Amino acid sequence: MAVAAGTTSKADPLTLIQLCVDYRTLLGKRDDLGMALATSDGARLVELESFFVRNARERAAPSISRRDQQRRPLKLAAQVRASDGDFYDALLADISGTGAFIETPTPLPTGARTVLRVIEPLSGREWRIAAEVAWAQPDKGMGLRFVGIPLVLRVGLHRSRPALSAA
Repeated sequence: MAVAAGTTSKADPLTLIQLCVDYRTLLGKRDDLGMALATSDGARLVELESFFVRNARERAAPSISRRDQQRRPLKLAAQVRASDGDFYDALLADISGTGAFIETPTPLPTGARTVLRVIEPLSGREWRIAAEVAWAQPDKGMGLRFVGIPLVLRVGLHRSRPALSAA
């Protein structure tokens, strides 16, 4: 699965999820666990950062509204864990390596911890990313900031690496 660095609307949504999980996993290894990354993992992290980071010329917005990474648009069925532990359906509208926007008529309150879950319908493959609600707008949705280490790293399943191609 190749995704060109300049592509947004044509990127396969499940590839975007995998790229985000790869990015979060490598950051978790390096920053949260203090592990030295292998040369190939270090190169992969640089590649993923390039994929998600905004162009420096786009940083004209006030610093409070600026994001460090470009959100990649997608429309993908997802689930979000509520405070009672149950998952409810939502729509994943965009994603970056550090967060996502979830369309839902019932957003969680700002500061709430949650888990974003995406399940590939054909294979049943599942991705889970821990997050915190950065902001919420009633009847619209919520912005999530990814936190912690993806479940895939904690259970040692980090093996798949979709390729990025140069734009």
